[in-house]
Amino acid sequence: MILINERTLLLEITNGSERAFSTLYETYFGDLHRFVMRFVKVEEHAEDICQEVFIKIWNSRESMSEVQSFKAYLYVLAKNHSFNFLKHASVERALQDEILSHALQLTSATEEDFQNAEYLMYIEKILGQIPDRSREVYELCKENGNSYQMTAEQLGISRNAVKKHMVRTNKFLRLSVLKDFGISLSFAYIISLFLYN
Repeated sequence: MILINERTLLLEITNGSERAFSTLYETYFGDLHRFVMRFVKVEEHAEDICQEVFIKIWNSRESMSEVQSFKAYLYVLAKNHSFNFLKHASVERALQDEILSHALQLTSATEEDFQNAEYLMYIEKILGQIPDRSREVYELCKENGNSYQMTAEQLGISRNAVKKHMVRTNKFLRLSVLKDFGISLSFAYIISLFLYN
């Protein structure tokens, strides 16, 4: 939902208006929660992150009048908080297992796809850097859910060759994500889920 009077509300928030803040909160919280869920996969943690984002907005309300696009600003904050959460989770095994478990249970989401365009383009860019055959193998195994044997038969190569392609591609993907986002190697699986969900 686009607020016609968003600029006015931001000016009011700058002046400490709780009413204006509540209006923005009620307008954006639902969409923001769905966006964060695409990253952290756990309802409770997604809600906490959204609350933290809005708390940060309120605490820095004096500068809200300078924000040109509140929605863009909101999603950048949410993405940063989500990545920080994943970095923290990468060193806590119990939290890591919880996220992985929920990630496997979720079905693919179709709403608000544009919000993840930048992230998906990043993953596509990484996969675009690997050899064509490796990418073909990776997509058959990940996107189509083929077994190594099925992929080998479809491409006319050995199962061992498929395995080598997958090992190299997964390693490249994990290291790229770790380098750019600081996320633990064990979270590369979650990253790959975003591409095919």
